[in-house]
Amino acid sequence: MPLDQKMNRLFDEHEFWMPHQVRAGAYSSPTYEKETSWLNLVLSAIETPHRFTMSYELFDFVHSRIIRKPHKLLRIARQSSLPPFYFFLGKN
Repeated sequence: MPLDQKMNRLFDEHEFWMPHQVRAGAYSSPTYEKETSWLNLVLSAIETPHRFTMSYELFDFVHSRIIRKPHKLLRIARQSSLPPFYFFLGKN
């Protein structure tokens, strides 16, 4: 067996990064469904609109200002795409 095949067999990136999950291309297994449902539950509890407005600012380079008001941030975040030269940046 060539060295490349031996290395691929020893180090499979899917097995390394996702040891308890299914391999790429098989996303219909119960393990995957269970894990995504838990992830959705955790993210919905953590990522609230209040925390979003605390964590981000909106830079408006058209009018040279920074938007920090929560209702304005959420109004623009609900849009499918940002207007030109508007950028969300994390405060950290």
